[in-house]
Amino acid sequence: MQSCERAILAAATDRDAEEVWRIRGSGAVRGRAAAVLRALWIWRETEAQRLDRPPFHILRNEQLIQAADTAVKGKMPNFRHFSERRASDFRTAIREAMTLPEEEWPKPQGKRGQRPTKEMERVAEEMRKRRDAAAQELGVEPSFIAPRATIDAIAADGSRSAQLLVAWQRKLLGCKGQTRSQ
Repeated sequence: MQSCERAILAAATDRDAEEVWRIRGSGAVRGRAAAVLRALWIWRETEAQRLDRPPFHILRNEQLIQAADTAVKGKMPNFRHFSERRASDFRTAIREAMTLPEEEWPKPQGKRGQRPTKEMERVAEEMRKRRDAAAQELGVEPSFIAPRATIDAIAADGSRSAQLLVAWQRKLLGCKGQTRSQ
């Protein structure tokens, strides 16, 4: 229940407009291709809402990235399953993005991480051992309790455990603040 409540809250939270369109694999997309990718993501979201369908039913993330790459190479991507209207709107989104001046292109995201210290590695390893033992006892995948990136983030800054984990996860991992209700 705690995990579901957190997922509902996260879905209801507005994300930064410069972050929301970034999909898996978009970190490697730069320059004009990033502008096209952003435009195609917005087009796909609009199309999905209009049809009341999930966005991946319109185009998958990998297809958006490939389409952006193809467009900046001077070729217009073509998807045979598109209706005439959808194809026209798709091409319009690409053409408009291709004309954007460089200062309006998305900026690459900076690296957020830091090199872990020996102490951070020790704390993370202890948490992983507790997680793996609990996962085995419960018969669940360890990443269900806490993914590696979450453990590493908490090892780097223990005060983030309440932000990144719900109460049951903190209890299993032995994190401080485990009694805080969520």
